[in-house]
This record gives sequence, C-alpha cells and structure tokens, in this order.
Amino acid sequence: MVGAAASYAYLSWVCRDVDNVKATDTVPIWEANKIENVLLRRAAKVKAAYQKSLNPRLLVPAGLGLLVGVANKVAGENGLDLVYPGCLLLGFLSYKGALIVKLIDDLTPKSFGPEKERPTIEKFDEELELDQWGRPRKRLANPIDVMPEDKQAKAYEELEKQLERQAEREQQ
Repeated sequence: MVGAAASYAYLSWVCRDVDNVKATDTVPIWEANKIENVLLRRAAKVKAAYQKSLNPRLLVPAGLGLLVGVANKVAGENGLDLVYPGCLLLGFLSYKGALIVKLIDDLTPKSFGPEKERPTIEKFDEELELDQWGRPRKRLANPIDVMPEDKQAKAYEELEKQLERQAEREQQ
C-alpha cells in the first residue's frame, strides 16, 4: 500500500511537470549547442543534462528505499524480510503496467464494433456499368465537355472541320 501511494505521488508529480511545459520554454541543450567554444559547449550540455534530470520527484523512489532501510535498522534482528521491500517496489512500479496497457490500447488500430457505424456507400442516380470486381467502370469524357460553355461551340466546330478534312483525305 505504501508503494502504491508513493507511485501515485510520483505519477502526479510527473503529470504536473509535463503540464507546466509551455511552447515558449527554452530547451537548455539546444541553447548549449549554440555556443561556439567546444569546452564551454560541453560544460553547458552537462549542466543542462543534470539540471533537467535531477528533479525533486526522484526523491520519491529514493525516499521509499530509505524508508525500508530505516525500518530494517529500527527493527534490528526482526527486520523486514526481502518480501516487504519487494512488495514496496512492486507497488511503486504498479503504475507502469497500467501505463503500458493504456498506451497499447490507444495505439492499436480500432475495428468497427457494433456501437460504431460503418461508413456508408453513396448511391448514384444512374446505373453504372461495373467491372469484374464490382467497381464502376471509368467513362471516357470528351475534353470539350470540360471546357467553358462559350468555348465549347467553337471547339465542336473545329472538331467537325477536322473530321470533314480527314474524311476527304480518306476518300482520295
């Protein structure tokens, strides 16, 4: 129970730290990369790494271990068995299992269940010819039909003239 309480405290602390991150916050490692002097850049990177990694929330598991050590020291010969510190550790790490299950559940693709509707297929007004796989066959559209209406008449006239010329050549 103590391990689970420590786990809750640690996880709430992590959530609070994540919620406090703003888009305007600077990233110390990126700022360190801007330094031109190699030695100063490395020192700034080490400082930034320790500054970000040594958070007070890390005192929760350390305090849990310290609590077990003090309890064993106070109890003397009748100290805690190996089972009790193991239970504290398991209690502390219990949030990890729930977190992994939640991540897997969120990241796996969902299939349609009875509570969700499947997408509907739109009905067409006219009958379509279907190919061998049941898909509508593509109709070849006349390029002139796509043109603006004012230019369609002129394009049809030119097309008729070309067809007449072609027919005359074939007759000769």
